[in-house]
Amino acid sequence: MTELKVGQFVRAAGQQLGIGKCLGASGDEVEIEYFDSISAIGRHRATARRSQVKPVQVSLQRRCYWEDKTGWRVGRVVWQGDGEYGVRPPNSDFDIKVREEGLHVR
Repeated sequence: MTELKVGQFVRAAGQQLGIGKCLGASGDEVEIEYFDSISAIGRHRATARRSQVKPVQVSLQRRCYWEDKTGWRVGRVVWQGDGEYGVRPPNSDFDIKVREEGLHVR
C-alpha cells in the first residue's frame, strides 16, 4: 500500500468530488479536503477507506490556487516535480515553484 502524506493530492475511488488533499489517516480511514474556493466555506471534508485512496499528480495546465504574502493567487500548472509544482500566473512569463501542500485545485 502506498504511503499517503499530509498535503498530498489524492483521489478516492467511488467519490465524485475529484482531486482532494490528504489531511491525515487513522486506521483504515483517510480524511480528505476538497477545495472549491478561497472563501471561508469553500472547502469540504470527507472520509474514505484507505484502500480506496490513491495519490495523484495534478495535470498540466490545470487551474490552481495558492496563498503567498500578498494573498491568494491563481495560475496554471506548468510543470510537476517531487512534492512541488511549477505554476504560472496569468500574463506572466515566469513560473513560481509551489510546494504541493500549499497548492489547491478544484
